Amino acid sequence: MNYKILLLSTYFTLSHLFSAAQPDTILLGYPAAGVGSSVINETRILSDNRIIFTQFTTDKKHQAFIVDSIGGIVYVNDLDEVAGFTIFSSIYIIEGIGKYVFIGNAARDSVQYFISFSLDSTLENIALIDTVRLENDTWLSFENMKFNPGNELWETFGVVRRISNSANMLEYFYAGIDKNYKFNKFKKFKTKYKPNYVFEFYWVESVRRYMFSCFNQSTILVDEDINFVYEDAIRVPYIENGSPNVSIFIMYNCTDDENNIVFCYGKESWGAYTSAFVWLDIKADTIILANAIPLNTPPLGVQVESHMRKDGNGNYLISGTNNLPWLNGPSNTLKVVKYTPNQEKIWEFSYSDDKGFVIWDMEIDHNNDIVVVGDAWNMYGDGQIHGFLMKIYSHGTLSSYQEIPDNFTDKYKIQITPNPAVSKICIQSSTEQARIARFWDVSGRLVLTENIQASPHCFDLPGTLLPGFYAAEVLFADGRRSVQKVVVTKN
Repeated sequence: MNYKILLLSTYFTLSHLFSAAQPDTILLGYPAAGVGSSVINETRILSDNRIIFTQFTTDKKHQAFIVDSIGGIVYVNDLDEVAGFTIFSSIYIIEGIGKYVFIGNAARDSVQYFISFSLDSTLENIALIDTVRLENDTWLSFENMKFNPGNELWETFGVVRRISNSANMLEYFYAGIDKNYKFNKFKKFKTKYKPNYVFEFYWVESVRRYMFSCFNQSTILVDEDINFVYEDAIRVPYIENGSPNVSIFIMYNCTDDENNIVFCYGKESWGAYTSAFVWLDIKADTIILANAIPLNTPPLGVQVESHMRKDGNGNYLISGTNNLPWLNGPSNTLKVVKYTPNQEKIWEFSYSDDKGFVIWDMEIDHNNDIVVVGDAWNMYGDGQIHGFLMKIYSHGTLSSYQEIPDNFTDKYKIQITPNPAVSKICIQSSTEQARIARFWDVSGRLVLTENIQASPHCFDLPGTLLPGFYAAEVLFADGRRSVQKVVVTKN
């Protein structure tokens, strides 16, 4: 991974995560009961341009993937249980020293918890770090997690809701997590209006205030002790069809803070595609619109999961689609637009297909290329939703587009035996015939390719194959893929 629960009842929320070293954004997703399709969740660009993400699969598993820079499998692991906890939400990824840390909702013995746990760099060796027990029938819905160097805490704002009724908002919460990923501070609080999902929050050091923007169209100030200070809507003037107009804008991404002026990307809450660069003057007790540059030509879409990212050269990238897929039907056009640090357009990338798109996340890799992940409707003409990963070169042309691997339905199931394997291995597929098997080591290197002639198909492993963990990626004739973890040992 919120408002998608209200509108679509299929997904939950997006999120950002900001590292102490550099800003990164991670996606948080929640699969509602009965979802029968792949749902892409978090993404992060690793130091070698590999990509790590999680998804909720057709057989209702949470999986973490590491892929190469264009989506080739490096490693995959299931995240269904940790120390007896059942993982219900997709969760944040924080890259630590040789490990990844996940934070999210879980349950054990019918009791709900907020938990943190870690995995090593091959997504193995799961270890529970800390838990916070929640009140009965409640769930923490949070959008963003950022590292606050002043407080030396990872911090997040969100809402507490009832599990039995996703539309029943209770109140806001704040969580502070220390550098060891233990829950240092947890507080619930009330504001002026009915609480709603938090899209963005930003710590303004100069006035010691937290600012956050919500789906109820309000922008809120909270003091450092997490007490409510101020709440109002940001109203942005713009020209529509030659006539002046004013609309309420929601802030989705905020990046730069200079002399209390916070730079954000904002979108009209329910209007016809209007978005803007917005400068907010944050005071100790109020928020004032300092300036705005509307970006309604060309439209970037009213999809609420738009993103703004800043590349290594200070340029801004914005993504969007041409529709609200859960209200008006699938969006068949995906756009990414690049602007200079002075907000002048450099290029516009557009990708259209008969599929419908929703963007869950956009990241910038270390070559300033753009990675977009999300879901595509009807990718195989089956009326289902499948994940996709798209990479766009820094100069604005398509590098690659492909489906995120998933196990799909029973006819695409595979069985790999023995596992662990020593010198020989057999691959058996279900009713759909598999064609090719590719084995990837944990560094992302393709170490073995085997053409599958029958089912089962048995073959000898090369003597040069070292003991260890591998991702076996099996391709079917129609282009679908299934992935399993394989362990190779030696006598």
